[in-house]
Amino acid sequence: MIERHMTKTNMAFPVVSVSGSTTDEMYGVSGFPASYLVDANGVVIWEGHPGSLRSEMLVSALKEAAYVHPLEGKEFSSLNKQLAGQNFGAAYKIALKELLRAPDDAELLRAKASLDSILEAATSKAGAYSESGEFGLAMDAYEVLAKNFKGHPGADDAKLAMKTLSKNPAAKEELAAHKKMGKGAAAQLAGDREQAIKVYEGVVKKYPDTKAAGRAGSYLSRHP
Repeated sequence: MIERHMTKTNMAFPVVSVSGSTTDEMYGVSGFPASYLVDANGVVIWEGHPGSLRSEMLVSALKEAAYVHPLEGKEFSSLNKQLAGQNFGAAYKIALKELLRAPDDAELLRAKASLDSILEAATSKAGAYSESGEFGLAMDAYEVLAKNFKGHPGADDAKLAMKTLSKNPAAKEELAAHKKMGKGAAAQLAGDREQAIKVYEGVVKKYPDTKAAGRAGSYLSRHP
C-alpha cells in the first residue's frame, strides 16, 4: 500500500514504516493522518494535519537543515568525508585550501556557500531561541554549532554564547528545567511513557513559568 502510494505520487525521499504503538506514543498521535515537522536541532516545530502545513514553513526548515550535497570527483574524497560526518569546521578548512588552488571551481564554491548558509542559519536560530527566552533550546543549538564547526571562528562564537547563557541569572531556571526535560526525552526514546510523564509532571510543578514547562504541558495534554 505504501509502495503503491509512493509510486503514484512520485515520492523521491526515504519513507520509513514502523509497527506498534511506541512511535505514536512518543509523538502523541491520536488520529490519522498526522504530521510533525522537526527542525535541525530535533525540536518539533509544527504538528497537525499534513494538508495544513504551509510551504513557507518547509522552506524555512530546509534552509536550516545541516546538509551539504557531496562534491563530484575523487579529488574531493577528503572533503566529502568531513561533510558526511558533519565536521563542517574541518570541511570548511579543506574547501578554503582547495579554493586557493582552484578559485573558480564551481563545486568548491557551492560547498563553501552551503557551509556559510548552514552556519548563518544555525547562528540565527540559536539567537532567536535566546531572544524568545528559550534558553535551553538556545544552549542546545549553540552546542551543536560549536561541535559541527569546530576549528571555525563560528564555533568560538557559539562557545562564548554558551558561556554567557550559563552565567545569565535570567536563564538559570529555564536551563534547569530544560535539563530535566532531557531526562523525559530519554525516557520517551526508551519507550518508557510512564517515566516520561513523571518527569514532565515534575517540570510543570517545579518550573511552572518556564518555556520548558509549556512543552512538558503540551506532551502531558496529549497523554492524559
